[in-house]
Amino acid sequence: TTLFRSHLGIMMLSLFLAAAAQTPEPRVRLEAQAGLSSIDAMAVSQDGTLALTGDLDDTAARLWHLPTGRELRRLEGHDLRVLDTAISPNGKMGLTSDYQGVYLWNLETGQKVRSFPGRAGAIAFGVDEGRVFCEYQDRVAGYDASTGREVVRFPWSNLHQHLAFSTGGRRALADSQGLLELIDLDNGSSRRLGKQGSAIEGIAISADGRRGMAADIDGKIPAWDL
Repeated sequence: TTLFRSHLGIMMLSLFLAAAAQTPEPRVRLEAQAGLSSIDAMAVSQDGTLALTGDLDDTAARLWHLPTGRELRRLEGHDLRVLDTAISPNGKMGLTSDYQGVYLWNLETGQKVRSFPGRAGAIAFGVDEGRVFCEYQDRVAGYDASTGREVVRFPWSNLHQHLAFSTGGRRALADSQGLLELIDLDNGSSRRLGKQGSAIEGIAISADGRRGMAADIDGKIPAWDL
């Protein structure tokens, strides 16, 4: 997932630079209450009004109001820097992760609600704020957010290079040495989509959940019907 985020960052930067050539000034600037170093993680709410970010040199996540660029609050309580973030479909809850664990937050109050142990790669909410998914080294686990109880899991190994969650968290797309699998997060079952010819550098699922995409080292990005 680290490699995927690196290449995703490069792709996003390229798109930003292309857009900047046509639009000299950004529509919104994020104005922090304290200095920002380098944003290393970002999630945007489904309605486009909120962003939850993690800074490379900060142990707090920050919640932003995107229409104005104003920083709403800081989510304190990480032992180390924030690795990943997610926002629930209704925009009321947030997830963050660091090297020690995964944390569930009430975004309206800034209070930490619950912790899930272990360092996770990708994190996501399910179809609502009631279920949380975490990618670990040997498994992907789904938790009941209200109790912290694990309710579903499926095996995961270092043969898997990338994982992408769909919007709403019902399905995930996984890459295992070039073989793409679509995983049902409700029961852990999987379906093979096919094998890509060259090594995959990153994968993603479209916002409507109908297409899966895989970028390989040859610069090809085929789309798969999900």
